[in-house]
Amino acid sequence: MSKLCYGKYTLTLKGENQKPMNKLFRKFWGVGLVVILLSTLFVGVAVPAANAAAPGWSPIPNPDNLSLPGQIVTVMDLSFKTVASDGTIFGVDKRPTSPNCNRVYKSTTHGLRWTICGAIANITSYTNGVVDLAVSLSYATDHTLFILAAAAATSQVYISVNGGINFAVLGGTIAGRATCLAVSPTYVAGTGEIMVGTADATAVAGDPVFGTVYIWGTFGVLNWADTNLAADVTSVAFSPNFPIDVTYLAVGSDANGTSLHAKVFSNPWDAPWYFPAIVISATITDFFNPVTGIASSAMAFPSDFNASSLLTRTCYVVLIDKTAAKANVYRVVLGLGNPGTATALKLMEFIHLVTNTTCISYFGTTAHGILSVGWAGPAWAHEWR
Repeated sequence: MSKLCYGKYTLTLKGENQKPMNKLFRKFWGVGLVVILLSTLFVGVAVPAANAAAPGWSPIPNPDNLSLPGQIVTVMDLSFKTVASDGTIFGVDKRPTSPNCNRVYKSTTHGLRWTICGAIANITSYTNGVVDLAVSLSYATDHTLFILAAAAATSQVYISVNGGINFAVLGGTIAGRATCLAVSPTYVAGTGEIMVGTADATAVAGDPVFGTVYIWGTFGVLNWADTNLAADVTSVAFSPNFPIDVTYLAVGSDANGTSLHAKVFSNPWDAPWYFPAIVISATITDFFNPVTGIASSAMAFPSDFNASSLLTRTCYVVLIDKTAAKANVYRVVLGLGNPGTATALKLMEFIHLVTNTTCISYFGTTAHGILSVGWAGPAWAHEWR
C-alpha cells in the first residue's frame, strides 16, 4: 500500500549501482479544490544513467487546470488518501463546511468513480475529526481499514473489516491528542499490531508532559498499551522488514528538539544497547510551542530498510515547523549501540509552505532510488523531481 500526496520535490539519488525505475506512486494531499486523478496515480520515472552527475533536485511541472477528470466534489478537501494492495483508494473529506466532513470516500476504479463509506459513530465528539487513515497490507483478502479520530485530550481508532461499509471502535479510547497511525506489515484479518502516536493533552508549550506511542496487539494482547516514549509524536512507522528486525520508529519532539526514536521488539524506546535517539533538529520543539513547535512530520524508507543490518539502516524524514512554514528534509542513519555512529543530514529546506500538508516518499533501495517531497496549498500545488 502507499499513501498519496499531490505536489512534491524529488531528489534523484545517483551512483554506480543506479538502475531505471519504471513506476512512481504519487502521494496526494487534498487542499482547496480537491482532485483525484486517474492519470496521475502512477507516474513513469526515468532515472539517470550510472555515470550521471551528482544528486540534485529538479522540478516536476503540474497541470495548470485543477478541475481535472476524477474530481469528486469541488467543495470538499479529500485528505489522508491511501491506496490498498488491490488498488482501492480511500480518502477522507476534511473540509469543515462540507456536509460530509470526516466521511470516508472509496474508489475501486482508479479514481474514476467514488462512493461514500459508512458513517463513523460519535465522530463529531472528536473535535479534530479524522486525523489519519491506514489499510491492512492484506486488504485484498481481509478488507480491513483503520480510521484515527482525535480530540484535544482523547482519541479513538475505528476499524472496518468490510472495506468501509461499517465501522466499529477498536478497543477503548486513547489518552492524548492522536496525530498518526500505522499498521504492521504482518497484520492479517485481526492478528497483528497497530501503532498510534499522540501529543501532549495539556496543550501547554514547553511543559514537562508529552505524548507517547500506543500499540495494539503486541503478543496478541488486544488493548492499547502505552510504550512510554515521552515525546510529542507526529509520525510512526513499522520497519518495512518488520518480520525480520521487529523495529518500530517514531518522530517525537520535546523541549530539546525533534528526534527519531527506535524500539526493537520488547525493548524500551532508544535502548542504549540498540538504537539511541537521534536528534534530527534541535530548533524544532514540542507540538504545542507556538514559536518553535513542530507542525507535522513524515518518514520514508528504502524497500530494503532493515535495522538488523549495518548497511540498510538509512531512512528519510521531513519536518514542518509551525511559524516559519519550512519543510526540512533529512537523511537519517540509525547507529547501533552508539549515538556517535548515527547521522542526521539535512538534504534541503523548502520555504513558504502551507504547514501540515507535506509528505515524503522513497522509491528504491538503500543504494539507489528517488526521494520525493511534496505539498499543496489552498489553490495550487507544486512538485520537484
